[in-house]
Order: sequence, then C-alpha cells, then structure tokens
Amino acid sequence: METKMIVICVLAALAVLAVIIGVLLGLYLPRTKQCTFHIINTCYLFFRDYCQNVLNVFEGAYVGRHKCDVPMENYNSLMSTVKFDYPCSQTMLWSDTKDLVSQYTKNNPGCFNLEKTLLGFVLDGQSWCGKEGSKGKIFQMHSLQYKNIRLSTTVTNLQMTNSILFCLLKLARRSLNTQTESTY
Repeated sequence: METKMIVICVLAALAVLAVIIGVLLGLYLPRTKQCTFHIINTCYLFFRDYCQNVLNVFEGAYVGRHKCDVPMENYNSLMSTVKFDYPCSQTMLWSDTKDLVSQYTKNNPGCFNLEKTLLGFVLDGQSWCGKEGSKGKIFQMHSLQYKNIRLSTTVTNLQMTNSILFCLLKLARRSLNTQTESTY
C-alpha cells in the first residue's frame, strides 16, 4: 500500500513538472519554435513514430514559397503521409460555424468534424505562410485553449487539400446524380 502511494506521488510530481516545463517553454520559445513544439507534441498524442516526418512534409509544402503562391498540390505529400480514411459523406467541415458543427456532430454520432482527424487536431487554430526564397518557417499562433488535452479554436488559414476537395467533389457528384435521376 505504501509503495503504491509513493508511485502515485512520483507520477503526480512528474505530471506537474511536465506542465510547468510546457508552460515555461511556451512563454520563452520564439513563435516558430512554439509552433513547431505545438505540432510535434499534439502529433505525438496520436502517433509517436512519425511525427517529425509529418512536420517535415508539412513544412515542405510552403517553406520557401511566396505566401500567396502555395498551390493545393503542395499538400498532396502531407495527405499521402497522413491518410484521410474517413467517409466523405460523414465528414463535417466548418467555416466560422465551428460551434454549430460541433453540436451537430455531438447529436449525430455517424458524423464527425475534422478535429477528430490527425491533421484537424494538430493544425486546428494554426496559421502559416512561407516567404519566397526563405528556408525558415513563419507561424502565427492563435490563442490556444487547452481543455482535456484537446485544442478548442477555429482553423483559420488551412488550405483545402486535394483529398478533402476530392471528398467534396464526390459528394457534389453524388448529389447531382441523385437530382438528375429524380428529374427523369
């Protein structure tokens, strides 16, 4: 019983120490390092094995390019690295309607929003842009609210990737086919 209490106390102390270190790093790291730290850490919550690779592939999409000249195709490698294997007909996207979509998915268990995916979870609330010819990254961190290790903010500048667009096009075609069939 005494050994069990010691183990619990040690684990609690380590948890408190981890939170203190995380807060201090968040306060003292430059913005780019903060965002890199954020992406790696939230990615580790999902998959520990290849998070650095995900970050490298993500950065490869926009680093060194002008902020207004990053085509969607640049994110194909990211979508190949982090598979999007969710049913298109049940995936909820939002644009300034996050609360509504969250409530809808809560009431409809067959649907889910992008926060439930690896990329949605990791990139939620983040903005990024490149600088032509630069080898560095430019991140803008938005106010992140940590609630039960989940991030609760709005995706602001995440470009739609081909895979997500493919899902939307597939849904649109399905909808058009249904409308065409019902007209005849």
